[in-house]
Amino acid sequence: MPFRFGNEEIRKIPENIKLDLSLCANCNKLQKLFFLAKAILNPKTYVQAYKEKSINKNLFCLIEAQASILKNTSLLEKNLRGFFDDGLVVYTYWHNNITYAFQNLKNKYNFRLVSRIHGYDLYEERRQKKYIPLKRQYSENIDVVYALTDSAREYMVQQYKYEKSTIKISRLGVIDRGIVTLPNADNIIHIVSCSYIVEVKRLDKIIQAISSLTSNKEIVWTHIGTGNMYSQIFELAKNKLKNFELLGDLSNGDVFEFYKKSKIDIFINTSESEGVPFSIMEAMSCHIPVVAPDVGGVGDIVYNNFNGKLLSSECTIKEIANALVDINFFRQEKTRKNAYGTFLKKFNSEENYKNFIKDVLDGY
Repeated sequence: MPFRFGNEEIRKIPENIKLDLSLCANCNKLQKLFFLAKAILNPKTYVQAYKEKSINKNLFCLIEAQASILKNTSLLEKNLRGFFDDGLVVYTYWHNNITYAFQNLKNKYNFRLVSRIHGYDLYEERRQKKYIPLKRQYSENIDVVYALTDSAREYMVQQYKYEKSTIKISRLGVIDRGIVTLPNADNIIHIVSCSYIVEVKRLDKIIQAISSLTSNKEIVWTHIGTGNMYSQIFELAKNKLKNFELLGDLSNGDVFEFYKKSKIDIFINTSESEGVPFSIMEAMSCHIPVVAPDVGGVGDIVYNNFNGKLLSSECTIKEIANALVDINFFRQEKTRKNAYGTFLKKFNSEENYKNFIKDVLDGY
């Protein structure tokens, strides 16, 4: 049975899988108001606000989260009551309000609950208000949380007081498409980036760093992706760079087709915060070395002077420029093999997902 999620391509469901979309129906306005009122009138909301020191600027954010959890708890219990038994394994892809609702239901029903945690649902500094409501309250009553990196696990323990024994490392990954992207061998240096064009990605630093380079080679910058800062980045690049192209949004297949047909020396990321970016995994799966800052889980995939250049989290323009000038390093066969080898060892989806499923089922 095929189904569509958002604007993504239609995916096929195996014949032995049953898809139930009953939980996808949105509440009407009256129901939303009902749960919002329950959250506002619940004294526990304000006790929690005091504990989280969110009684002032983050109170409404907390109330919204409480209302969402109350709504989800009610819907899940109504629709899934008959499924809760000793043999049920519940897996949530994000550790968010849906997961918290399941954690509430574990007080009444006996089932195994496991969840993944990524970046946006983990790092408070990635949120506009530097705050994730209820993350500390829901650090217990869950069997396993699968983090993507060792640094993510340490963050959970330090920031939210999770028990380390409940956190396991299970990396994501991408498919090995057998693409070997070659470097340039002439007077062209081709640098590629792939991300949303938004403030947190700091694409202006890429432009400023490239424009500061003095080289007898032609430097070409290609960016894949778009976003609300497209116009500003386009104008800056037009004023600063001689040769660039903004390709806009490409499908995942088109991205790999671009890597297959192009000669690329360096993949660059200058983001202010990250989990472990798929864009970096994809580049390395095609033998492309990477320049990226040591934020989130980037240090778990980019090893300085091995498969790329690991910058500081600030990644100043001068620091980026200094990394980019070492073009012989990025073109070396050894460096490019190291990039692919890192992907193969740690971020090959076929192996990672088989191991993950085995671990979930063996744990029951």
